[in-house]
Amino acid sequence: MRARGSSSPTSCAGGFTLLEAIVALAVFTAAAMSLYGLFSTNLMAMSRVQDASVQLPVVQQAIQHLSLTNPRQQEAGQFQIDGFDVAWSARLIHDVRR
Repeated sequence: MRARGSSSPTSCAGGFTLLEAIVALAVFTAAAMSLYGLFSTNLMAMSRVQDASVQLPVVQQAIQHLSLTNPRQQEAGQFQIDGFDVAWSARLIHDVRR
């Protein structure tokens, strides 16, 4: 026989207490915020990669176009590649050596 004040394992009411619910909510919130941060960082990185992939062919074409230009004959210029305006200028940074 058991004493009057003791409780048996089966006499406890099943379920969560308020404190357990608050702790579970805090753990869930911390996990959700870290996942949100991860997704946000990945979305920003994907946006940067997409911008760079659009710009890379334009930059390569601009470099190719400028490699054919003699800056001593033409000190400045402007042209358009795939809807992007490219403006450039050249200046002498030291005397011409022979």
